[in-house]
Amino acid sequence: MLRKKIVCSWLTFFLLATCQHSTLPPSEYRGWGNSPLVLVREGWLRGKVEPSGVYSFKGIPYASPPLKNLRWKAPRPHPGWEGIYEAESFRGTSPQFLPLLGWIIGDEDCLYLNIWRPATPDTNLPVYVWIHGGGNSIGSAHYVPDYYGENLAKKGNLIFVSLNYRLGPFGWFTHPALRKGTNHLDNSGNYGTLDILFALHWIQSNIIAFGGNPSAVTIAGESAGGLNVLSLLISPLSSGLFHRAMVQSGYTAMISLEQADENASKIIAKLLVKKHKARSETEARKLLSTLSAEEIESFLRKLSHREILSVFKGGTLGMTGEANLIADGTVFPPGGFDALKEGKIFSIPIILGSNKEESKIFLSFSRKDWRSLSYQAEARFTSLRWKVLYVDTIAEALSSNSSVYVYRFDWGAEDTNHVSPLGEKEGKRLGAFHSLEIPFWLGNDTIQGIFFTPRIFTKANEKGRTALSTLMMNYLIQFVRTGNPNTENLPPWPSWRSDPQRLGILFDADRENLRIHWQTEVVTMERIAQMIKQELPPELQTPLLQKLGLTNGF
Repeated sequence: MLRKKIVCSWLTFFLLATCQHSTLPPSEYRGWGNSPLVLVREGWLRGKVEPSGVYSFKGIPYASPPLKNLRWKAPRPHPGWEGIYEAESFRGTSPQFLPLLGWIIGDEDCLYLNIWRPATPDTNLPVYVWIHGGGNSIGSAHYVPDYYGENLAKKGNLIFVSLNYRLGPFGWFTHPALRKGTNHLDNSGNYGTLDILFALHWIQSNIIAFGGNPSAVTIAGESAGGLNVLSLLISPLSSGLFHRAMVQSGYTAMISLEQADENASKIIAKLLVKKHKARSETEARKLLSTLSAEEIESFLRKLSHREILSVFKGGTLGMTGEANLIADGTVFPPGGFDALKEGKIFSIPIILGSNKEESKIFLSFSRKDWRSLSYQAEARFTSLRWKVLYVDTIAEALSSNSSVYVYRFDWGAEDTNHVSPLGEKEGKRLGAFHSLEIPFWLGNDTIQGIFFTPRIFTKANEKGRTALSTLMMNYLIQFVRTGNPNTENLPPWPSWRSDPQRLGILFDADRENLRIHWQTEVVTMERIAQMIKQELPPELQTPLLQKLGLTNGF
């Protein structure tokens, strides 16, 4: 029965994604000169030539806007347009909280993607698809210039695609009142994931018009983008949509349908209080139990996106913490990420990695004692835990069926002499923090916009930083082209377990020169517990072991 449900859902999704309103076949790429005009299935698009010599097409709609009755529904094909669609500026950001300020920004009309390609006559180019992070509750494909694709497209002679998808309660939300009929996709609750899948179908149908090869698609994402890449590896709806994958500082998080229903009920209760339908959440839960499915659905669909988000708390970084993938049995298997642990994924090449000091950027917003041993120890060992759970453990599970290439990004962290290319303050406070590797892979010169760039990317560290970015880009370009990052002109990067002395590569540089090393042992939680007990004073051991969940049996 489950297999039949999955097959029917896959066919439904395939038909939705490929049977466009417009029946125009995509044009064949022949080069555009100074007038990039392209025919996709929905109609004509006009992009522009960037000063760097790259064609760009921004704000391309890949699905109908998920408004009104399409809120909390699987994406639908865009109906197409008359005339020429001007694709010269970014469009669409899903509703979200603006970090630090807490303002609600964005709009539910957010399903757009962007394309960069070199201004050359070359065709059959490999395709790199970037899935942004942000806890699945903030961000967009154009959130910061760190995500722009023109430099990688030009250097790698490839096509770079970035995409937006629904976030927060618009991307992952389900309740019995919203599940009706037999359309398992509409009932799944995983609308953000379905958006990404729909965009990948759009790429399969249209990328040839941009000179791309639909049989050479790499998906990549960082943080929640990495979570989404990992989730696509276990989704039965992903078959044939991509051929290699890259996970940067990803993680795994998924809840059961029952948990999702309970979370939704809590949110609806808050909304009932907000709209003065009840005086307390307890009273609202009682009221909710008396309402029909039709009444609940009508109440929810009449709310604006601002009203819905108003009952969430965005936190310092804007993330709500509520955007959980749902093990619905259609988009994802009932066991969720157990499939990943068991190695039950599509057999494709994978790059998997994390940063040496992931946690420092989060600690820096809540703690000011960055010089303290407590701060440094928490940053070190929580970051090691990230590597254990979401890099080494996953690499062990997947390497029997796939070629897995593991990295750790160390640039910014202090070396053995306690010297950082960021200088003393930022080295201790931020170091090799979460998201810092993104511009190195993509060849950009900004990190998290104006807030971090002047403090992190300085003239003093430019030479070593540029050399490291060039090296990392060369590995990535080769991986996108072939599924293997190695070439004879680069230091060897063996796949996981193929060389016991080189399990993974460590990317680093000082202010002047590259410093490339290799991982020589598998990190485990047991080893982390041992290191804490050996290296830290007793007063720091217990709280840190508790934070890491290492108090029982270690």
